[in-house]
Amino acid sequence: MQTLHDRGVRAATLVRFAGVPADRMPRWGRMTAPRMVVHCTDALRMATGDLPIRVLPVGRVVGALGIGPLLARHAPFPKGSPTHPTLLARAPAAFDAELARLAAALDAFAATPLPNRWPPHPVLGRLSGRTWGVLAWRHLDHHLRQFGA
Repeated sequence: MQTLHDRGVRAATLVRFAGVPADRMPRWGRMTAPRMVVHCTDALRMATGDLPIRVLPVGRVVGALGIGPLLARHAPFPKGSPTHPTLLARAPAAFDAELARLAAALDAFAATPLPNRWPPHPVLGRLSGRTWGVLAWRHLDHHLRQFGA
């Protein structure tokens, strides 16, 4: 499986983001391209603990059942699925500045040691660094495909 802990995957992901123009319309959903970049940046910040997010009640149940890692690696990302409000709270700045923030968030994600205790996911509960790497790549890929990249 692809993971953001792989340098080549991160580089290819940034190339894909750079290929999305700020005015591109999504294939599904209501996000604009700048809003999507902000959302992806903040999701990476959530994964590293730089953006604290409360675990939802469903996350406590999923965590207690121990199925979060399985879902993170294999469950599909449904089009139009709900998003945690914290990951929609920040308004986009200039598109180039947001792409630079995304690159910095990717670097911070990659610099977080895998054996560290990573923050829990709000829906999936406690995940290892390796599982976060797969989930984060799958999430970014989902949004890149949303914008045809």
